[in-house]
Amino acid sequence: MQAAQHLGAYVDYAKTDDNIIIFELLNNTFEKMFAFLPSKEQVDSLITEKKILVCYCSGKIAGLIHMDICKNISWIRQIVVMKEYRGRGIGGILLNRYLAISKDYVNEFMLWVDLSNIAAIDMYKKAGYIFDGRMANEYINKVGKIQKGD
Repeated sequence: MQAAQHLGAYVDYAKTDDNIIIFELLNNTFEKMFAFLPSKEQVDSLITEKKILVCYCSGKIAGLIHMDICKNISWIRQIVVMKEYRGRGIGGILLNRYLAISKDYVNEFMLWVDLSNIAAIDMYKKAGYIFDGRMANEYINKVGKIQKGD
């Protein structure tokens, strides 16, 4: 299995042409009842508002992160890697890029995670997220001021 760097992986904001693929990827990955998934129209708006980062490998979408910012708090709404790219570091690349571009104007990073998703939890811990204990079995977060230049 090739690591992400050998796949020509790079992260950029989603493009308008990616909207259908993003919509389908989100809806085919997450439970509609619990994930608060965006409609096709909302995906278009999220792309325009630069709230979706995409990791491209060889010109194809390998994964994405849907983020939101409110009052200096950034939430990861969804992060997903296509099945054929899992285990290659794509999620970590997306997460690190998201943290790098947000750190100058965000004081707190939060997310929800299913505690049975051990691979995701390990990735979040490596990025500095900590379990906050407020909602057992549901989310972990990274709290505290982010030093500029980290």
